[in-house]
Amino acid sequence: MAKNKNCEISMDKQIHSKDQDAESLNEHRESTSKAAEPSPFAGVLEVLTRNKPILDVLSVTCLILIIASIGVVVSLVFLFGKSSPQTSTVDNFTEDNSARIVTRIEWLAQPPKEILDLLQLPVQKVIIAHTATKGCTTISQCVAMTSRIQGFHMAPDSKNFSDIAYNFLVGADGNIYEGRGWDKRGAHTRGFNKSSICIAFIGTFNDEVASEPQLKAARRLIAMGVEQGMIDPRYRLYGQRQLAPFSSPGEKLYQQIKVWPNWSSELGPWHWEDENKMI
Repeated sequence: MAKNKNCEISMDKQIHSKDQDAESLNEHRESTSKAAEPSPFAGVLEVLTRNKPILDVLSVTCLILIIASIGVVVSLVFLFGKSSPQTSTVDNFTEDNSARIVTRIEWLAQPPKEILDLLQLPVQKVIIAHTATKGCTTISQCVAMTSRIQGFHMAPDSKNFSDIAYNFLVGADGNIYEGRGWDKRGAHTRGFNKSSICIAFIGTFNDEVASEPQLKAARRLIAMGVEQGMIDPRYRLYGQRQLAPFSSPGEKLYQQIKVWPNWSSELGPWHWEDENKMI
């Protein structure tokens, strides 16, 4: 009996040992199976790396989003940032430098239709004009108006110019807007475009005077042109009506600029005359 009991105990131990071994083997297989099972993220990466067109589309999409984000940030800084760095030209102003030159890139100018002729520098004449449009008092309004004026000047069914007619424009926001710039010939006053810079005041000034920020911006621009050798120090200042057969820069603005330094009372052969024969 004792021998039979010992045999039963031995068999129980062997069975128990086999059960433990089987359980350990199952646990090992389960852990191995879990480790070998790929994660969903790894599967996505594998699909992307194997499918080049999808990867290219995602790459381009990400690049577009990054560029768009940068564009939004730059636009916000430009439109609303008061402490943004100014161009070196603004630093040359002798008065306070609150005004700035808004470049063609900044106001999203269209490129000229053709290569523009160069000016004969330094120019001998500075011509003051008005745009005969609505005025503008904020940078966003002035950017929009400058762009609209360029479109009007370049349209085939309108002026059909190669570019905006003026060299510079000034807004009531106190900023200067680059037109054709210092070295390109304008299309503003027939017979005088080769040897003059035209500064156009954005607005209509037949019955309203120009604002002080607008006047200061124009005077600063002239002073800067002299300092940089773009305008002859002995230049002569004209209202556009003195050299062309229309009322620009408007009666009110014309009276304002007549007291500026270097103003000339000289009249061109095609000058404008109002109903009272007064210039």
